[in-house]
Amino acid sequence: MNKSDRLNYCKTLPLLDAFDVIVCGGGPSGIPVALTARRIVGDFVMRVDDLVTGRAFDDTIGFSGYGWDLPDPKKPSYQPFDGVERKRNYTPIPYRVMVPRPIENIICPGSAISVERDVLGPLREQGACYAMGHAAGVAATQVVHKGIAFKNVDTDELRQTLIQQNAKVDWDQKVHPHDSNSADSH
Repeated sequence: MNKSDRLNYCKTLPLLDAFDVIVCGGGPSGIPVALTARRIVGDFVMRVDDLVTGRAFDDTIGFSGYGWDLPDPKKPSYQPFDGVERKRNYTPIPYRVMVPRPIENIICPGSAISVERDVLGPLREQGACYAMGHAAGVAATQVVHKGIAFKNVDTDELRQTLIQQNAKVDWDQKVHPHDSNSADSH
């Protein structure tokens, strides 16, 4: 299937309006790939300003070192954050971005998290999704054993369990010496 055929195929996909961006021909198979889709809304929505100002989160369950690569679907070559200087060169992932409201018995790791569209770029990548999936599994253990809702998970206990399982939930200057701003993330 050539590029033109793939683009025409994309136009026939059902629920196309649910996606912000469709890339046809993503990978050797030429299968269409959705970069973003609809996202949940939680009690907390991570915003661009949180990343630009380097906000620290007490419930961080992992990090992404990926950049801002989420172009506007109407202007594919436009990058909204070209020239924007962030306080840190990594993105913390707070647990609460995975917890939708008002539903209590579900958790949503991955690209459906509660963030502004432009924040999704660094958080939709595999590494961040692995971290969220790991944390969601550990949180589910608490939910089942304690009979609680995901919004009531003890995030201190969650983070301690993740640390015991070798997950990185704190940014450490000794591990990341080239990040001059990492000391203020604790």
